[in-house]
Amino acid sequence: GGDVISITKDAVDESAALNFFHDEFQMNHLIGTFPKPYVSLIHGITMGGGVGLSLHGKYRVATERTLYAMPETAIGYFPDVGGSYFLSRLEYPYGMFLGLTGHRIKGADLKHLGIATHYTETEQLPALKAAIMASDEESIAEVLATNESPLPGPFTLAPQAD
Repeated sequence: GGDVISITKDAVDESAALNFFHDEFQMNHLIGTFPKPYVSLIHGITMGGGVGLSLHGKYRVATERTLYAMPETAIGYFPDVGGSYFLSRLEYPYGMFLGLTGHRIKGADLKHLGIATHYTETEQLPALKAAIMASDEESIAEVLATNESPLPGPFTLAPQAD
């Protein structure tokens, strides 16, 4: 929300807003095209710009404490940070639902949707971080799979498909 607040305060200076979004979107592109494995540990509140920082890397690990959303849609702004790209690729009707509502998603549902590539419990994060740091590029996928937790319950957005 801080990015939207600062942009609206600087609304008289259009160049500041343009520069901000240019830099933000350029960084998201660089994350998405980075040649080395980029692992996002999505733990806690992840909204707006945080979605852009976590979404575009190859590996996205959610936890039971993840709260993920694109609240800018609630004020009439389109899903940015590549949101319209990834939302349009989700199974129908979930991308449209999330893009229109800004609905907040928990970690297990991120995994169900395919937004998160992995799911782990919070208490496993220190060991997971250590294992990632000790691994080489070729073994990251194996490290993440080894540290994955079972999903805690059913897909809570399923009723939205009706």
